[in-house]
Amino acid sequence: MFVNTAKGSIVATFRLSSEKAAKELWEMYTEGKFESTLQKVLVENTLKEDQKVPEKPMGLKLSLGEDRFHQIQKKLAGKWSNYV
Repeated sequence: MFVNTAKGSIVATFRLSSEKAAKELWEMYTEGKFESTLQKVLVENTLKEDQKVPEKPMGLKLSLGEDRFHQIQKKLAGKWSNYV
């Protein structure tokens, strides 16, 4: 879900349903797969569809905070441990 845009930036929120999903997302992020996939979908495909050359070069830089990620991972682990 996109929650904010400012100065050419997009801030997105992802709702993860499990600790496993969080781990997989973090793995994709650390390996660069998440950023490259978003680059293809949000930038390259948009340029192909619009068939226009943008005034400014378009690119994508993805940043996930490791501390915040670990907080969320712990929260998800606790959420699901209540059901075991």
